[in-house]
Formats: sequence, C-alpha cells, structure tokens
Amino acid sequence: GEINGVDILAGYNTDEGTLFVPRSTSEEAYIRLLGRVFGDKALTVLERYPVSPRRTAVTRARRLAEMGLSMGGDIFADELSRRGHKVWYYNFNYSMPVLDQVGLGAMHALELIYVFDTVPKVLLRDEATAAFKEDVHRRWLNFIKNGNPNNGKHLGPEWPRYTAEGKETLVLDLESRPGPSLHAKDVAFYRKLLWENTV
Repeated sequence: GEINGVDILAGYNTDEGTLFVPRSTSEEAYIRLLGRVFGDKALTVLERYPVSPRRTAVTRARRLAEMGLSMGGDIFADELSRRGHKVWYYNFNYSMPVLDQVGLGAMHALELIYVFDTVPKVLLRDEATAAFKEDVHRRWLNFIKNGNPNNGKHLGPEWPRYTAEGKETLVLDLESRPGPSLHAKDVAFYRKLLWENTV
C-alpha cells in the first residue's frame, strides 16, 4: 500500500507480445513457458487459455507476454484511481504497414516515437498519419503541462478519466475513440490466481 500518490497517464499497446515471442513458438514451448512462470498453477492457466485452431500457441504466448508487460500498470492505475487520483489510460492500437508485414503490429514501445514527436518523416504517409502523430504528442504535452491530456490543444475526442470500476481507456488510432480496457477480465483472473489464490 505504500505508493506515491500521483496522477498518471499510462497504458499498453495492442500487440505488446509480438516483439518477445517468435512466430515459431510451438504448443510445447507455450506449455513450458506456463510452467516456468506459474509453477504449480500452470495447469489452471492452461485450462483457461488452451491452444486451439483459433488461438494458436503463438497467440497465447504473445498474450501472456502482453499481460506480463501491462498488468502492473493496470493494478497501479486501479489503486491510484481508488485513492482519488486522476488517471488516464490508453490502448495504443496504431501500426504501420512495414510492421504489419513482419507480424509485429502495434508492438511494445511503438507509441514512444509518437509521444516524443520523433516519427521519421518517411513514415508519415499522409495527412491522417501526420495528424495522428500530432494528436498523440500534444496529449502528452497537455498532461505534462496541465495534469490532464484534454487541457490544451488536441485533435481527437475527449479522453475519459479512468476509474477502477469503469476501466475507461482511449484507443489511440487514426480514428481514436474511448473504449473499455481490452484485458480487464484477464487482469482480474491473474490477480486472483497470483495474489488471492481464489481461482
């Protein structure tokens, strides 16, 4: 319970796990990964997230990596919002054709070149991508200057404030939009499994 009581802007990228899990990952490798991560609770995770024709071992392992990278942020956001602090949460969902071609999509840390306004000009293909870059950058500047990504210039929709109950996020994409957290149920499952032992 000892945390710094601050307002935060945090979030995750849709394809967090693609950078860390190769496309060659087998079902056996996925099961071994569960064993290393969860020990005697691995079977419980496998029962909930089995490999199937629709959900391949690669998909499952990448989703697990995504949870590992983003779950801490989710828990921190929940706790701070419950204590009355202002929290804004995002899901960075934009990719680039070159990343889609190699299967990386909206990969881990991709948002940083937009946040810090360092996107190479060659990647700003048209007015829409340039406007998206400007919107993301300005929202972060707004938060830094004013403590609220909506206070100041921005181009997209209003960013809803996150609460532990509603779990509202802003999906950052060429057409940004408010929406619920994509993995709230998964986070709840892992929290219970790892810390409450009630699954």
